[in-house]
Amino acid sequence: MEMLMFHINKREGQPIYIQLYENIKQSIMNGRMHEGEKLPSKRQLSQYLSVSQTTVENAYAQLVDEGYIYSQPKSGFFVSDIETLPFTKKTSRPTLPTYQSPTTEQAYAFNLGMIDQAHFPFEQFRKYAKEAFEELQFYLVEPGHKQGDYTLRAQISRYLFHSRGVQSTPEQVIVASSTEQLLSIITDLLPGPKGMMLEDPIYPQVHQLLTRKHIPYQFVPVENDGIAMNTIENASHHIVYITPSHQFPTGVTM
Repeated sequence: MEMLMFHINKREGQPIYIQLYENIKQSIMNGRMHEGEKLPSKRQLSQYLSVSQTTVENAYAQLVDEGYIYSQPKSGFFVSDIETLPFTKKTSRPTLPTYQSPTTEQAYAFNLGMIDQAHFPFEQFRKYAKEAFEELQFYLVEPGHKQGDYTLRAQISRYLFHSRGVQSTPEQVIVASSTEQLLSIITDLLPGPKGMMLEDPIYPQVHQLLTRKHIPYQFVPVENDGIAMNTIENASHHIVYITPSHQFPTGVTM
């Protein structure tokens, strides 16, 4: 792999690990790095770029979280098949749009909450469901905890610590059925309708919920390097709704 493709400017205001993350991400998206290609070790790349291993580790962790690369124990990091990632496509293979008649049946359904029946692993699901019913039969019919399954919350807490360094306990994690439900719970806990700042663009369900609850809000534009900080600094609201990783639909990382 050509490490010379990485261009790091230590005098920029942008964190070095974000610059490295963007370099590798663009190399993958543009087809300069291919599926299965091995990345340099954290030690090799940190020495080559004269940066700390922590910087490289943070960049790799971000790429792993977003599915651009994956880790194999005792082997290193490798480029993923980005064709399977949502909202991504390789720019090195431009294709002309194909005309479709309005009456043509759609090839893909983008409905939220729908399962792709053609590719769902029914055999595996049946196998694991059978094992779960045999081992956890009484547990499965008990009333669920109001914060969500404890085992799941424990795994989320563990993941947050290893991937983000967030120290938490399962008791501090709440699992809900949707972002809208969680936001409804959070807004119920707020002391009063002081207002919120929302990233723009954003899912319409978010500001629709705030409107129903009579909570004032202000839109803040998302720029190339994240949400516009100058707007936040001069705003009267003290609560900000943002997406820290792979903002939809822009793909920007905070």
